[in-house]
Amino acid sequence: MGKRRTPRRARALRSPSATDILDLLDRCSARCGPSLGQVFTDWLDLVEAVLDDLHAPWRNLMSGAPAPLPSPATADAVWATLAPRYQHPDACSLLSQACGALLAGAANQVSDDIGAVSMHACLGDDQRGQFFTPWNVCLAMAQMAILDGAAAVEARIAAAIAKSPDAQAAHADGSHLAGDQALAWRIARVLPHAAPHIERITVIDPACGSGRMLLAASTQYPAWANALGLVSYVGIDADSLCTRMARLNVKLFGLDGLQAALVLLHAEQTLKRAARVSALRSIMTDAGASVVEAIADLQGDVEAATGGSIAVPWDVHRS
Repeated sequence: MGKRRTPRRARALRSPSATDILDLLDRCSARCGPSLGQVFTDWLDLVEAVLDDLHAPWRNLMSGAPAPLPSPATADAVWATLAPRYQHPDACSLLSQACGALLAGAANQVSDDIGAVSMHACLGDDQRGQFFTPWNVCLAMAQMAILDGAAAVEARIAAAIAKSPDAQAAHADGSHLAGDQALAWRIARVLPHAAPHIERITVIDPACGSGRMLLAASTQYPAWANALGLVSYVGIDADSLCTRMARLNVKLFGLDGLQAALVLLHAEQTLKRAARVSALRSIMTDAGASVVEAIADLQGDVEAATGGSIAVPWDVHRS
């Protein structure tokens, strides 16, 4: 089996989720026999299958088909091909936990856990001798190259709206909104008309490695713009394993445009909630006005009957 080196390697990893993933994969290697590099590449197969299963409903929504709940059909099929190599009863659990650690880490922050683990699993100094640009350096480069990503997206949208009368009309209709409602209106009502005229921003990395420069660039643009596919991310590399990792990172952080249907659905829900709140306020306002009128009428009736005036202990005309 060989001596496990996870503790030494883990100390070099800054991401807690990457540390957990490496530990789980190393334990799987120690118990089942395949090298850590082999376990890592097999794990990538499972990760891609899990992401495909999770994204299936959004792909269906984008194509107009029904969107059933995610099922592990693809992941089950992949595991069936890998199972002969992993006879230990803990193997499936360890690899599944590693997938879960990756998803949990991605939910908390944008980081290249896949690339970080690969450096220690199969691409580092004792294997291929490949090293990726440190994450903090990637972020600094992205900040210097993309000075105002939000403004760039806004400029493309404004140019597209100017080319579509329907988009202009929808934009005018929602001009009174602000905050989340304004963004929801733009996404659900304006962009569908402007979409054919939007020139997407393209980010290209000709030596992408695990895709961490693309991930760093994505942090400079609004999350909703990335999810809607208004920014296109393209990675090129001579190493097929690198392009595979980059593709998984793009899927993992929703940079492939497949979550557009989810963003549109969320925008619609935001507008519907706002409409319900507005309707409720209108009902309450109308009811309040009716109460005020009833009090004023009653006061008038009492004054007429008594020939005097009755002071109401609050201002009935106050809004």
